[in-house]
Amino acid sequence: MKEKGITKNTAIGVIVVVIVIAAVYALLTGGGGGELNASNLTFCKSEPQGFQDYEEKPNATYSRGDKVWIYAEIDNVRTETVRGEKGKVRIWVTTKLVIEKDGSQVKSTKETGSVVKIDEDRIGELFTKRSFDTSGLSAGNYTLKLVIRDKQAGASETLEGRFTIE
Repeated sequence: MKEKGITKNTAIGVIVVVIVIAAVYALLTGGGGGELNASNLTFCKSEPQGFQDYEEKPNATYSRGDKVWIYAEIDNVRTETVRGEKGKVRIWVTTKLVIEKDGSQVKSTKETGSVVKIDEDRIGELFTKRSFDTSGLSAGNYTLKLVIRDKQAGASETLEGRFTIE
């Protein structure tokens, strides 16, 4: 009588297929996401208008009372497929500004952000823009920290830049 059952090679083949299916599913649903990456922190002359659409402020020097706009690009956020909306993904990114002078925090903003639906083919064009008022800051050199959080992935990244108030 012949023994019935799954051979070792068949079992290994099934496991490999399951792993491949899981990997493809993770990529399609955003389960992978990669490591959050933020770059290109730029101090701007005015409000950025879109992805790579801004005018840089030379030397990042402002007068007291000016409104400061910053721009940064964001990559590798975790996405979630939006059911019933072909080609749409959902992201949840928040940002917070921390301003320091001589190593001490002098100002910070509330963490803000929301869940946003975007076209899947625009995922490579993510950016953030934030502003703050300088009226409460005295003349001197400052460090700005932009904290970016990918709430779905539980990841964060901080960009730093320097600016001056005359």
